[in-house]
Amino acid sequence: MGMGIGTTHPSAFTIMGTQEPWWLGGLWPEDEAARVTVELGLMGLMLIYLPRFLIIGLALRSTLSFKAPAYRVLGIVLTAYLIVAIVGQNVFNATAGLYYWGAVGLLLAMRRFEQSPSTQVRPMLVPGRQKLRPVSSHS
Repeated sequence: MGMGIGTTHPSAFTIMGTQEPWWLGGLWPEDEAARVTVELGLMGLMLIYLPRFLIIGLALRSTLSFKAPAYRVLGIVLTAYLIVAIVGQNVFNATAGLYYWGAVGLLLAMRRFEQSPSTQVRPMLVPGRQKLRPVSSHS
């Protein structure tokens, strides 16, 4: 069992009116996994990090299934961000959490959009052109 939600939050020092976290019994966790373990215990750590690994698996699977090159490139970037975010401060940093869940949402939206029957992957033409032709920069 953990010590309780919020015991390692940065605002706990201000709330308790002290500079030393005496309620942690000498523990001074700095990274997020240690903070989650202190607050929620091993069960909480597994409940927080297991979905993150499942999300990475879903992101990899979605990225590899994209047919459009733009989706595939963006999927690779978002998947790399989600992999790096495992060791990030997603719980204690609201902005990082927003970016994390925004990346997940964007991947799911891209997956759904590409799977919709009305979406077709085709080359785009510049208005006024009838066919694709190379454009020279020395014309």
